[in-house]
Amino acid sequence: MILKSSEIRWFAQEDTMLRDFFNALPGTGEEIYEGERTDYYLKSGTETTGIKVREGNHELKVKCAEDEALVYGTLTHWIKWSVPETKHILNTIADELLTEWIPVKKKRVKKTYEIVSQSEVVPADDGMVDEGVGVEFTNIYLGRMEQPFYTAGFESFSATGQQRENLLQAIKILEPDLSRIKDFNSRGYPAFLKSQEQYL
Repeated sequence: MILKSSEIRWFAQEDTMLRDFFNALPGTGEEIYEGERTDYYLKSGTETTGIKVREGNHELKVKCAEDEALVYGTLTHWIKWSVPETKHILNTIADELLTEWIPVKKKRVKKTYEIVSQSEVVPADDGMVDEGVGVEFTNIYLGRMEQPFYTAGFESFSATGQQRENLLQAIKILEPDLSRIKDFNSRGYPAFLKSQEQYL
């Protein structure tokens, strides 16, 4: 499966403002609470590519356009390949090479909105729509670090190649209060993990 997305994400080591930003979005009651999971990211040494093993899938994620510096965060653009694994790749790797993979434990809650017009978005209970945006708040634990990080962000998708426009349109319609989080660390997962490698 091949998907394209546009994203804005923020990271912090305190959760209050990111959690408040997420909770204030409309659609309370339509959140999707995901079970705790652990993803494994390969240490790639780059901010433009992510290689991940997630719940029976291998995922390759590559930037497909230049980042855009917006007033409230960094807009990034990605293409992702996801294929089911026939054999868990980490079970085939020698123990000494497992140090090249970063385990990231996640507890995530998500809201999904369908864009139905230039002025309206509606909560999508099952998260399956052709044109829309997902918003998440996630607790993340990196490797053996005891102190969690927190991340919140938008990820848009489109069946017609309008993922950038969908994200910006959703922010315009939803009018989230980004004033308290706009100065947080805003980047994609590969860049964030690269910045933390020395502590893992």
